[in-house]
Amino acid sequence: MKKIFVLLLISSVAYGCATARIAPPRPIKIVCSNLSKSELVKLVTTELRKDNFIIETADEEKGLVEAERPVAFVGIGENTLVLGPYAMNISYQSDTVVVNFETVRFDASGKIILIDTWDERNASSYDLKHLKPILTAIRNACQAK
Repeated sequence: MKKIFVLLLISSVAYGCATARIAPPRPIKIVCSNLSKSELVKLVTTELRKDNFIIETADEEKGLVEAERPVAFVGIGENTLVLGPYAMNISYQSDTVVVNFETVRFDASGKIILIDTWDERNASSYDLKHLKPILTAIRNACQAK
């Protein structure tokens, strides 16, 4: 009887943790000491072009990339690539590529009202279809050299 009780207790605790706890999104960190900022920009813009994005700005010195595709908001930042409304935000700091996925929501006047962060585990298949090839290319390039 005691064994059954312990087994039920363990299984209920495990079940409760598995269903009640949702891990918060985490940035994806890729160690990459062999890729320069300009190489990262070239790599990402190449992948964007494969997915029919139109590259409007690519400043390899500052690490800025601006791309556009139908029904897509795009923003830029220093050392950062941002695509949206389902955004991939990539920054290259101290030999590490840090990737965040974000959803940017706007009000009627065009002001940003919310930025949700998510990761590969809770991304939709639509988002991953466009963003996964970029992640794969970065991972492969960082491991190749």
